[in-house]
Amino acid sequence: IRWDIYGFSSEDSFFGSIGTEGLESLLDALYFGVMGLLTVSACEKLYRKIFPNHLSFNNILNPACYSSKLFFNNYCVGIVFALCILAFTGVYYTILNFSGYYIAYPQIDLNQMLTYNPLIYLITTGIHSSFSSILPYVFLILLFYLITSSKVISISISSLLFSIKGVLDTDPIFLGSVYLFIVGISSGYMLFRFGILSLFVSAFSVLVLSDIFLYFHTSQLYYITTGIIIILLLISPLIYCLLYYLKYQRVSEDSK
Repeated sequence: IRWDIYGFSSEDSFFGSIGTEGLESLLDALYFGVMGLLTVSACEKLYRKIFPNHLSFNNILNPACYSSKLFFNNYCVGIVFALCILAFTGVYYTILNFSGYYIAYPQIDLNQMLTYNPLIYLITTGIHSSFSSILPYVFLILLFYLITSSKVISISISSLLFSIKGVLDTDPIFLGSVYLFIVGISSGYMLFRFGILSLFVSAFSVLVLSDIFLYFHTSQLYYITTGIIIILLLISPLIYCLLYYLKYQRVSEDSK
C-alpha cells in the first residue's frame, strides 16, 4: 500500500515513512515555536513602550480579556480590515486582468486537501502563516520606529522590505510587490492605530477566507460545511463577548 500513498518513498516501510514525516513536522513546529517566543520576548518591552494603550502580547492570549471592550473593538477592526484587503485584492486582480498583464488566479491545492483534514489544515496553516508574516513585519516597524521616531518612515521602509518576497504570481513580477507594498502601508497604519491584535486577526482572516471562498465554489457539501464551521470559529470571540455583555450587562475592564 505504501507506494500508492502520495509523498512516501516506496523504499521505506510504512511506519518508517510515517515516523520520518512526523519527526520532520515536529522539528519544524518546535523551531517555529521557539523562534516565535524569542521574537515576542524581544519585542514585548519595546511594543509596550511604543503602544501603551494597546493590548500587550500577554493579554492577547489571556481569556480574561476576551470580554473586554478593547478586545472586542480590535477584533472587529481586524475582521473588517481583512474584508477590505479581500475587496482590494479582487479589484487589483481585475485591473491587472483588463490591463493585459498576467496574474495567476487562486485555486484549491487538491494535494493538500486530499491529504489533510480541510478544517485542521486551514486553521493550522492560517495560524502558522499569519504569525510567520506578521511577527517579522511588526519587528521591523518597531526597530525602525526606535531608530527614526517617525511612523511614516518606519512603515514605508518596513513595507518596502516586506514587499520584496511578493505573494502573487504576476508578470512582470514587480506587480506582486506593488500589491504587497500597498497592503503593508495600510497594515502599518492599523498597527499604530489599533495594535497587533487587529493585525493578527486580519492576516489570519485573509488567509482562511480566501480558501473558504474557493470551497464555496466547489458546490460540495463537505467543503461548504468546513467553510461555515471556520467562519463560526472566526467570529466566536465576538459572540462570546456579546453573550457576556447580555448576561452581565457590562464588559470586563480593559487590561493592557
